[in-house]
Amino acid sequence: MPYRRSKPNNRWSMFPSLHNEVALLLDDAFLTFDFHEIDSDRSCTKSYDTSITGRFTCDNAACESTGWSSKEIAITIRMYPGYE
Repeated sequence: MPYRRSKPNNRWSMFPSLHNEVALLLDDAFLTFDFHEIDSDRSCTKSYDTSITGRFTCDNAACESTGWSSKEIAITIRMYPGYE
């Protein structure tokens, strides 16, 4: 029987180490936001599911690729009490 990888418990990820970089990019477009430290769909007041795509560049001089793009990535945007 072939080996099968078990599915991860969480089918989502958060990247708090990137919050400052995202804030700077949104600031360039005159947008502001706050990240909510606890990811919970129970305490949010609004929720919106959408998808994004991305383009990535490789800064490694030894890399033959100039970059690549992602396929569609599902995201959920949530608003929590006290935020507009």
